[in-house]
Amino acid sequence: MSNNIKNLAKKVLIVGSGYMASEYAKVLSSLKVDYEIVGRGLKNCKKMKEKFSVEVFSGGIENFTTKKDLSKYSHIINTVNIHLLNETTQILIKGGAKKILLEKPGDLNISGLKKLSELSNNNDADILIAYNRRFYSSVVNLKKLVKNDGGILSVHFDFTEWIHKINPAKYDKKSLKKWIMCNSSHVIDTVFYLIGIPKSLNSYAFGEKKIEWHPNASAFLGFGVSEKNIPFTYHSNWQSSGRWSIKVLTKSGTYYLEPLEILKKQEIGSINIEKINLNYSYDENFKPGIYNQVNNFIRNNFDDFCTIKDQLNMTKYVFNKIANY
Repeated sequence: MSNNIKNLAKKVLIVGSGYMASEYAKVLSSLKVDYEIVGRGLKNCKKMKEKFSVEVFSGGIENFTTKKDLSKYSHIINTVNIHLLNETTQILIKGGAKKILLEKPGDLNISGLKKLSELSNNNDADILIAYNRRFYSSVVNLKKLVKNDGGILSVHFDFTEWIHKINPAKYDKKSLKKWIMCNSSHVIDTVFYLIGIPKSLNSYAFGEKKIEWHPNASAFLGFGVSEKNIPFTYHSNWQSSGRWSIKVLTKSGTYYLEPLEILKKQEIGSINIEKINLNYSYDENFKPGIYNQVNNFIRNNFDDFCTIKDQLNMTKYVFNKIANY
């Protein structure tokens, strides 16, 4: 580990022992950062200890904080299940945590996000939402390329979900009913990270009660203008075909994030859409976006993160409006 990382991240704590905790542990191990894990179930904790050869504590964060001083951890990554994210984050902040990377969406409700935002302000703590798509190599390089092109002219995006692939039995009902916040928000967040939050948004939701587990709507259509005066449109229909995609238009041509992990371009005057040759190694060797996200987090480079206040505002004025929640 470089002296720079040593000075910034004296020790990291991963809260949770499931799939995402494992993905974060892979990155921290690769960066040679000192870290520990606290989980709830003994079985998962045992697996994590065997896999990563680090200190792993079972019994949950509530018991952990009665025995351990959270101030010894410079950075904390909260990966617990969605319905436990808010409660766990409150425990962390009250225990002295100052830098928390919180899995999305943080909370399903405005009231819960507001509580975390206020707690963050009152305790001088940073809560950052883990939207890893912001840190894809494709997105990082797209930002540079559009700047060289003179900026973004307009954007179109699609957050179609493959509902035939989603097994409702694997998720709690509250999360399913707000699936746009739990999953589709990755696309929506990436768009407005690139062009600025909407200053106007005209949204239409159709197909109420067409999907049993997501009764609010199944088709979504809208348009608007961002705070940077960039027009945008979107159209998604979960009862038909489609995929997550973002189309970015500039003076030199159109960039495609389709899939989001890969950057392609159609030059003006051409019908060909060609993959741009980038270094995708971090996104190929780790869960895409996680390496760059964690590397920025432990170095205290927070400029490209969604803060808890940002997430509160996006939920109030964008996610809920698009989704008809």
